[in-house]
Amino acid sequence: MNLLKNKISLAMNFRKYLIVIVLIPILSLFLQSCDNYGEKLEFGKGELYYKAPVSKELANKLGNFLLESGFFGNENAVSVQLLKENDVYQFRMVVQEGKEKDESLTDVFKLFGSQIAEAVLDGAKLEYHLCDKYFKTLKVINI
Repeated sequence: MNLLKNKISLAMNFRKYLIVIVLIPILSLFLQSCDNYGEKLEFGKGELYYKAPVSKELANKLGNFLLESGFFGNENAVSVQLLKENDVYQFRMVVQEGKEKDESLTDVFKLFGSQIAEAVLDGAKLEYHLCDKYFKTLKVINI
């Protein structure tokens, strides 16, 4: 009788472990999808995320522009994202907390955004989004 109880107990414990083994990968995939910023490309220490309808070719063009302009480099980690909603591109950049309130930087962002619009996006409409580390928009600058 004790042998039967031990086998039943062992089977129940195995079932618990099996559930944990199966649920952990599923939970991990779910959590990763919660912060899906898009496909990721790396340029030096810079990382560029993009989502359809932005193509990989256009994302590479932007990444190379950012690399050539010195925006991306090997010293400071920078994260940006390129999205497109309707006919407007969004250049989304993670900034340090409080930088979105610094009005003296607005002209710099406008100038850089206009260079991106001309050199990479063939003059298309662009919004420059200053974002927190989760790509939540803190401020939008229309270019």
